[in-house]
Amino acid sequence: MREKILFDDNWLFHKGDIDIKFPLDKGPVYAQSKTERMMWGPASRCYKAVPDNYGYSLNTDLWEYVTIPHDYVIDQKPSKNENNALGFFKYENAWYRKNFKLSPEDKNKRITLIFDGVATHATVYVNGCLMKHNFCGYTTFEVDITDVVDFGETENLLAVYVETNSHEGWWYEGGGIYRHVWLKKTDLIAVDLWGVYVSPEKINDTLWNVRCETTILNDRYEDADVEYKTVIRDADGNHIGEASGRIMIPLREKKTAIYNIRVEAPILWDTENPYLYAVETVISSSGSECDIYKTRTGFRTFEIDPDKGLFLNERHIKI
Repeated sequence: MREKILFDDNWLFHKGDIDIKFPLDKGPVYAQSKTERMMWGPASRCYKAVPDNYGYSLNTDLWEYVTIPHDYVIDQKPSKNENNALGFFKYENAWYRKNFKLSPEDKNKRITLIFDGVATHATVYVNGCLMKHNFCGYTTFEVDITDVVDFGETENLLAVYVETNSHEGWWYEGGGIYRHVWLKKTDLIAVDLWGVYVSPEKINDTLWNVRCETTILNDRYEDADVEYKTVIRDADGNHIGEASGRIMIPLREKKTAIYNIRVEAPILWDTENPYLYAVETVISSSGSECDIYKTRTGFRTFEIDPDKGLFLNERHIKI
């Protein structure tokens, strides 16, 4: 079933680019022409094990341990010789490395990494394999690492190269993995990232329609007949509405199921009483539960009138 593990501890960090000599022998160059592209350098699992006579071994003893979130740009004194809009700081590139193990029980699961934010450009490697480029420091991104990780006692290596040469704003942006990192494990059939969208709409004085959109992915190598069931509960756990259905999802594809749930006389969300409901979506296939995805929603109406102002649940309020 779904797991989401905080991945913030025990990162090795190196500020600045690392000059790696290109090997003179055939072996590493031949090996890196395969999936595992980084056979030497900071993204390589052989980082400390490569013999010195190759001329490209490195020493992680020169790195420091850090905890994420981490901004390495702020750890310096401002200088008038640096750009004023960016805070008078020098922006350098950097490397992060983290070793981790996965249990044998995690085989046949979908394994992903979620980066809440890396400033400003990021390149992600796992076990020497190039997995992802991300070019925005303000967006969260997910990396599917299922096909390149090892299970059991073998350590996996996650490496992130951060580039701060490009900027998206005229303000201090910082540099590094400055938001949380997560390791996510799900079944091969599961709700996609942020895959449940819930939108309550008022029909009349007592009746509301809750429009649900659930995006489900099938990472199996066979088509899947998937069942979904969404239940809405109040703050006390009482059942107030549900809907269910089936959807056929081709192998290695994703599809979105769209359906509605009617709710009678819900408690309205308000600034004085921000009441929320729990929405639980259960995904099943071949009679077995594959995933449970939980989110929250509230019921409220709002209107913005250019002459009269803002109305929340038909009540005039001021911000």
